[in-house]
Amino acid sequence: MRKEQATLLIIEDDSEFLETLVDYLSDLKLTITTAQNGKIGSHLAMNSAFDCILCDITMPEMHGDEAVNHIRQTPLNSKTPIIILSAYLDNKIVETLSDKTARIFSKPINFELLGNTILEQIKKFRQELQ
Repeated sequence: MRKEQATLLIIEDDSEFLETLVDYLSDLKLTITTAQNGKIGSHLAMNSAFDCILCDITMPEMHGDEAVNHIRQTPLNSKTPIIILSAYLDNKIVETLSDKTARIFSKPINFELLGNTILEQIKKFRQELQ
Protein backbone atom coordinates (compact mmCIF):
# COMPACT_ATOMS: atom_id res chain seq x y z
CA MET A 1 0.00 0.00 0.00
CA ARG A 2 1.28 3.46 -0.91
CA LYS A 3 1.80 6.24 1.60
CA GLU A 4 -0.75 9.05 1.66
CA GLN A 5 1.69 11.70 0.44
CA ALA A 6 2.91 10.93 -3.07
CA THR A 7 6.57 10.06 -3.49
CA LEU A 8 8.89 11.11 -6.30
CA LEU A 9 12.40 9.87 -7.08
CA ILE A 10 14.55 12.20 -9.18
CA ILE A 11 17.65 10.67 -10.76
CA GLU A 12 19.78 13.53 -12.12
CA ASP A 13 23.54 14.11 -12.12
CA ASP A 14 23.50 17.87 -12.80
CA SER A 15 23.35 19.24 -9.25
CA GLU A 16 22.29 22.74 -10.36
CA PHE A 17 19.43 21.40 -12.49
CA LEU A 18 18.49 18.95 -9.72
CA GLU A 19 18.24 21.82 -7.23
CA THR A 20 16.05 23.78 -9.67
CA LEU A 21 13.81 20.73 -10.16
CA VAL A 22 13.43 20.18 -6.42
CA ASP A 23 12.70 23.88 -5.82
CA TYR A 24 9.98 23.94 -8.46
CA LEU A 25 8.46 20.55 -7.65
CA SER A 26 8.35 21.23 -3.90
CA ASP A 27 5.20 23.27 -4.61
CA LEU A 28 3.48 20.00 -5.62
CA LYS A 29 3.62 18.75 -2.00
CA LEU A 30 5.43 15.51 -2.86
CA THR A 31 7.97 13.62 -0.79
CA ILE A 32 11.04 13.98 -3.01
CA THR A 33 14.06 11.68 -2.94
CA THR A 34 17.09 12.44 -5.12
CA ALA A 35 19.91 10.39 -6.61
CA GLN A 36 23.01 11.77 -8.33
CA ASN A 37 23.32 8.89 -10.82
CA GLY A 38 21.54 5.84 -12.20
CA LYS A 39 23.35 3.41 -9.91
CA ILE A 40 22.17 5.18 -6.77
CA GLY A 41 18.69 5.67 -8.25
CA SER A 42 18.39 1.97 -9.10
CA HIS A 43 19.46 1.04 -5.58
CA LEU A 44 16.85 3.37 -4.06
CA ALA A 45 14.17 1.91 -6.36
CA MET A 46 15.04 -1.62 -5.20
CA ASN A 47 14.39 -0.66 -1.59
CA SER A 48 11.55 1.90 -1.67
CA ALA A 49 8.28 2.20 -3.60
CA PHE A 50 7.74 5.47 -5.46
CA ASP A 51 4.66 6.96 -7.12
CA CYS A 52 6.69 8.49 -9.95
CA ILE A 53 10.33 8.56 -11.08
CA LEU A 54 12.12 11.26 -13.09
CA CYS A 55 15.31 10.07 -14.75
CA ASP A 56 18.02 11.76 -16.79
CA ILE A 57 19.70 9.76 -19.57
CA THR A 58 23.35 10.83 -19.70
CA MET A 59 24.87 10.25 -16.26
CA PRO A 60 28.06 8.81 -14.74
CA GLU A 61 28.14 5.35 -13.12
CA MET A 62 24.99 4.13 -14.91
CA HIS A 63 23.14 5.79 -17.78
CA GLY A 64 19.42 6.46 -17.47
CA ASP A 65 18.36 3.82 -20.00
CA GLU A 66 20.19 1.16 -17.98
CA ALA A 67 18.69 2.53 -14.74
CA VAL A 68 15.19 2.32 -16.27
CA ASN A 69 15.81 -1.32 -17.19
CA HIS A 70 16.94 -2.09 -13.62
CA ILE A 71 13.97 -0.25 -12.10
CA ARG A 72 11.52 -2.13 -14.33
CA GLN A 73 12.89 -5.39 -12.86
CA THR A 74 12.29 -4.35 -9.23
CA PRO A 75 9.06 -5.60 -7.65
CA LEU A 76 8.46 -2.30 -5.84
CA ASN A 77 8.63 -0.12 -8.95
CA SER A 78 8.05 -2.36 -11.96
CA LYS A 79 4.87 -0.43 -12.83
CA THR A 80 5.81 2.99 -11.44
CA PRO A 81 5.55 5.73 -14.08
CA ILE A 82 8.98 6.88 -15.23
CA ILE A 83 9.47 10.23 -16.92
CA ILE A 84 12.68 10.76 -18.87
CA LEU A 85 14.43 14.15 -18.84
CA SER A 86 17.34 14.64 -21.21
CA ALA A 87 19.20 17.29 -23.16
CA TYR A 88 20.50 14.63 -25.55
CA LEU A 89 17.73 12.58 -27.07
CA ASP A 90 18.23 10.55 -30.18
CA ASN A 91 15.75 8.34 -32.01
CA LYS A 92 17.38 5.14 -30.74
CA ILE A 93 16.97 6.14 -27.08
CA VAL A 94 13.41 7.35 -27.63
CA GLU A 95 12.52 4.11 -29.41
CA THR A 96 14.19 1.96 -26.73
CA LEU A 97 12.50 3.72 -23.82
CA SER A 98 9.08 4.61 -25.24
CA ASP A 99 7.44 1.37 -24.08
CA LYS A 100 9.09 1.51 -20.63
CA THR A 101 8.34 5.12 -19.77
CA ALA A 102 5.29 7.33 -19.34
CA ARG A 103 6.74 10.41 -21.01
CA ILE A 104 9.99 11.76 -22.43
CA PHE A 105 10.90 15.44 -21.98
CA SER A 106 13.72 17.20 -23.79
CA LYS A 107 15.70 19.81 -21.84
CA PRO A 108 15.18 22.70 -21.39
CA ILE A 109 12.09 21.65 -19.47
CA ASN A 110 8.72 23.38 -19.35
CA PHE A 111 8.33 23.09 -15.56
CA GLU A 112 4.60 23.74 -15.54
CA LEU A 113 4.00 20.96 -18.07
CA LEU A 114 6.36 18.65 -16.16
CA GLY A 115 4.56 19.32 -12.87
CA ASN A 116 1.16 18.66 -14.43
CA THR A 117 2.46 15.47 -16.06
CA ILE A 118 3.86 14.20 -12.76
CA LEU A 119 0.56 14.80 -10.97
CA GLU A 120 -1.42 13.14 -13.78
CA GLN A 121 0.86 10.10 -13.79
CA ILE A 122 0.67 9.74 -10.00
CA LYS A 123 -3.13 9.99 -10.04
CA LYS A 124 -3.40 7.39 -12.81
CA PHE A 125 -0.88 5.09 -11.10
CA ARG A 126 -2.64 5.25 -7.74
CA GLN A 127 -6.02 4.53 -9.36
CA GLU A 128 -4.54 1.44 -11.02
CA LEU A 129 -3.29 0.21 -7.63
CA GLN A 130 -6.79 0.24 -6.11
